[in-house]
Amino acid sequence: MMKEIYDNGPIVVAINAAPDLYYYSAGVFITNTKNIPTEDNENESMNPWMFTNHAVVCIGWGETIHEGNLLQYW
Repeated sequence: MMKEIYDNGPIVVAINAAPDLYYYSAGVFITNTKNIPTEDNENESMNPWMFTNHAVVCIGWGETIHEGNLLQYW
């Protein structure tokens, strides 16, 4: 992803967005990943990495300090 963005600019990314993304307004979005919805357990043949519910444009990456820890982000 980094090489593609660096060489060609922003890319579209599909994500499994947490419900609290609705309230996002600025900065690095941080959520409790335990609250992210997943497919029903009835379809166990589906890889959980394939479940997406939102598309975003990724324009870059960086690092910041959050609660005393280094946080890398897209």
